[in-house]
Amino acid sequence: MRLTQETTVFCTALGRELHRRRVAASLSLNRLAEMSGLSQPMIGFIEKGTSVPTVASLYRIARALGVGVGEIVAAVDAAVAEARQNTRA
Repeated sequence: MRLTQETTVFCTALGRELHRRRVAASLSLNRLAEMSGLSQPMIGFIEKGTSVPTVASLYRIARALGVGVGEIVAAVDAAVAEARQNTRA
């Protein structure tokens, strides 16, 4: 699947946000994988922005991090809006 520029920006921001939250929670990739039921490589790909998670996968990661999907999406949406502003300036 080929990603559009906007989707790539979103996936990169999502990966950064998930990585930030995982590190803040002092969780290793392995531990988050165990807690979410996803594989370590999959979480790594999502954090790098090279994989687009399903809603179910994002839900499982969010639950493992102790937050709601909406909270993560809101933070990512703000980062994407900021990136858009920076490219227009």
